[in-house]
Amino acid sequence: MNRSKTLTFFLVLLVAMTGFGCVHTPTPVEPQQPEKPAEVTTTEAKPIEVKPAAVKPKPAKPKKKALIKFDHKSGHTLAVKGADIYYEIQGKADGKPLLLLHGGLGSMTDLNGFVGKLPTKYRMIAIDFRGHGKSTMGTAPLTYAQHQEDVEAVLTKLGITNVSILGVDDGGTVGYRMAASSPVKVRQLITLGSHWRLLPDDMALPILRSLTAKKWSKLFPESVAYYTKINPQPNFDALEKAVVGLWTNVQPTGYPGESVCAIKAPVLIARGDDDHLFSLEEAAELRNRIAESGFLNIPYAGHAAYEAAPEVFISAVNAFLEVKESTQ
Repeated sequence: MNRSKTLTFFLVLLVAMTGFGCVHTPTPVEPQQPEKPAEVTTTEAKPIEVKPAAVKPKPAKPKKKALIKFDHKSGHTLAVKGADIYYEIQGKADGKPLLLLHGGLGSMTDLNGFVGKLPTKYRMIAIDFRGHGKSTMGTAPLTYAQHQEDVEAVLTKLGITNVSILGVDDGGTVGYRMAASSPVKVRQLITLGSHWRLLPDDMALPILRSLTAKKWSKLFPESVAYYTKINPQPNFDALEKAVVGLWTNVQPTGYPGESVCAIKAPVLIARGDDDHLFSLEEAAELRNRIAESGFLNIPYAGHAAYEAAPEVFISAVNAFLEVKESTQ
């Protein structure tokens, strides 16, 4: 290749490389400004008020109902043949009447051990027998017939014409008399350790005749002290003699005897198995004479079985009241 051709070749090559004589100069790139970080607006956090969860007040525990009891404070008196007969009323004001009668030389407070466990639907009337508890003696002789008259006078005063009766010892004996013959209808009768007659050979007779105020005071000092405190005219010696006379009285004014055959009301006859006054034989004889009667013999208990075995006694009483009430 000659020099001219060589020169021409290089010129053509140069033109091709420079874009027809224009030398390409790269456009300078401006440096990018770094992006400003996003402006974060901060707000001071307010403390979150956490309210304690509402606590529901615990429901108040229902107040326990006070047990029914007799206290010789809330009662009334009724004058009958020279005596002021004391009585109290507890339970449901408009309930069916239930008459509660205590034993000899005692008072209505002797029944407090079980009276609070009786059905609350009853209107309970307790009476202190003449000369006992808070009742005065008066001038009339102390007999079961007089006790009956006193009780009927109180019921008449209260306008009660029919009644259920729960009587212990002498209270049950009065209950037999009323169920056999009384202007007040006896719907149901429950007795505990209660004589219905006194035979010449009764095992209780020697015990009853030998009783003195001194012996009784030694056996039951708290009972005698309570009587002396609450009775308006206390004279325990006179009361003890009068009660022994009542216990040993075999006249018509005393025990009901064969008149129990006239009892039409349902009767629950109860005794303690170790009762030394009211024998098993006498209880069986009595049951044979009353058409609608049941018998409860409480084991390991004596004459005051309602004290020795209150749960057994009151369970049977409540069952009897419930069953017989539903059939009347």
